[in-house]
Amino acid sequence: MKDPRVLFLREVCGFDRVWIPNSNKLFRLYLLEREAQKCKRCPLYKTRDKLVFGWGNPYSGIMAIGEAPGPDEDKLGKPFVGRAGEFLDAALKEAGIDRERDLYLGNILKCIPVKSVPSYNGSSAVVMDKFQRKSFRAPQTGEISSCSGWLEAQLNIVKPKFILAMGNPAVQYFLGGGVNITTIVGQPRKIRNGQIVLYPVMHPSFIVRQKTPELENRYIEYLKKFRDLVGDLIPK
Repeated sequence: MKDPRVLFLREVCGFDRVWIPNSNKLFRLYLLEREAQKCKRCPLYKTRDKLVFGWGNPYSGIMAIGEAPGPDEDKLGKPFVGRAGEFLDAALKEAGIDRERDLYLGNILKCIPVKSVPSYNGSSAVVMDKFQRKSFRAPQTGEISSCSGWLEAQLNIVKPKFILAMGNPAVQYFLGGGVNITTIVGQPRKIRNGQIVLYPVMHPSFIVRQKTPELENRYIEYLKKFRDLVGDLIPK
């Protein structure tokens, strides 16, 4: 992958070579997203509607990372916009965290992982659910491996001090496959040679599916503890 600071963008900027200062995170992420739009490292590019790269404030020092886009995200090209996203927004607000101001959100995968079946002509057909939306499935190890370069490039640009890891795939990406979120939820861990604090919570889609007020309240309490953990990075 090219260094995002040095990209050949004659068709965009009219120069043979453009240097982007490290401090200009928004533009560097924009250029990185343009590269990701052309990605064919795994077959998921064939079944997506839109690439779902990232959203929010890359200067906040905080990233929130989930597993993969769902059907709503696939349509709009923005992370956490469906029912799980609505719940996450409300829970963050209750905890004193503003989604747009205080976080840069993204996923491990940038394309929706869908269930598919062989079609009559030898290709694959996407399985639709009862609402006629793409049928979401859990990311596969090979897909995570193929897509990890884009997440690592985002991390290199944003340089977060804290990561809100939402769901098992996000937690296991940073801590290893033997870790289960149920045993470490709400317990901060230092990663990347102590440079980043990881805070594990359940994925908001899990909370929405359970439809349990007690679990929703517990989730909000975990987010309040995260808000206290990050301290002055989030204005009061």
